[in-house]
Amino acid sequence: MKLCSENTKIKKAFKGIRWSWKKIIGILGGGALLLSIYASIPKVVVEPGLIISPHNPFNTSFKITNNGFLPVKDLDFEYFFKEMKIFNVKFRGGTFRPKDNLIPKLKAGESTTIFINENIIPKGIPTSAEILIKIKFRLYLIPVKFKDQYRFKTIINNKGYSDWIQLFSSK
Repeated sequence: MKLCSENTKIKKAFKGIRWSWKKIIGILGGGALLLSIYASIPKVVVEPGLIISPHNPFNTSFKITNNGFLPVKDLDFEYFFKEMKIFNVKFRGGTFRPKDNLIPKLKAGESTTIFINENIIPKGIPTSAEILIKIKFRLYLIPVKFKDQYRFKTIINNKGYSDWIQLFSSK
């Protein structure tokens, strides 16, 4: 009789240990899943680039950088002019989509440069402007389109030149 009760005790002890291993494996698996999701989150950023003509803010390039761990593909961009002021005349609204707005692939850590086409701007040099640069892209092997937008405004620095600063945009 004692042998049966000892076997039962041993079985109960192993059953508890087996249940603990299932919990540990589940927690480790969940952590690995969260880490892989975090690694695949796209991190594409847009920032002002090289100032070509300091008196004309639209002669500035913008740099798109993939700071994520995975390459992005089919990166598409467009400009939306929220407001522009030329000779005290305000212009509002208007979306511009350049002909060469599709970037087929941007590897992790890679950047590319885009330019605003001066042909879309009314004659004269803008004294102030605010634009949105809207981007859409996909991650490799994932069919979901990601969207983001970056808002920029011109300021006149202490030398009298135009600079772009990034504003926080509400999505």
